[in-house]
Amino acid sequence: MHRSHLHRSHLALAGIAVVALGAVTLPLAAASADSGPKRLALELTESSTAFHILDVAGAPEDGQAGDIITFESVLTDRSGKSVGSLAGQCIQLRADGTLDDCGVTVTVGADSYRMAGPFDPASGGTLTITGGTGRWIGAGGTDTIVNQPDGTAIHTINLVRP
Repeated sequence: MHRSHLHRSHLALAGIAVVALGAVTLPLAAASADSGPKRLALELTESSTAFHILDVAGAPEDGQAGDIITFESVLTDRSGKSVGSLAGQCIQLRADGTLDDCGVTVTVGADSYRMAGPFDPASGGTLTITGGTGRWIGAGGTDTIVNQPDGTAIHTINLVRP
């Protein structure tokens, strides 16, 4: 979801994908108790992120409230092996580009989870996990995204399953 290394004017060309290369993933921990919710903590990094922007109709310049940014990324592990992907969209809420409202689907293996919430494109944010498929059906939790200077984004994921 990271796009701070890109100027919005570079994203203005409809249909053009801007690619940022990057990164690795690092599993932090997996823990569950025999009773109660099961928790899983992971750290993932996006790589090969492609962005597309739809500008507000009639706006004289890029970067207006109402712009829609779509994106897709590859998720890799520490060794560089692809372990999944994410895809989503954000609607720019502030004309200055400091706040978006995002909805994203993260897929790892055969399972996925959905997350949504406010996001600052420059620094990142914490999105709320709102459910999933497979082993993540009914999952909740958070995905905190920190954008890195090299154009990558680190996801610290705290999944809670019933």
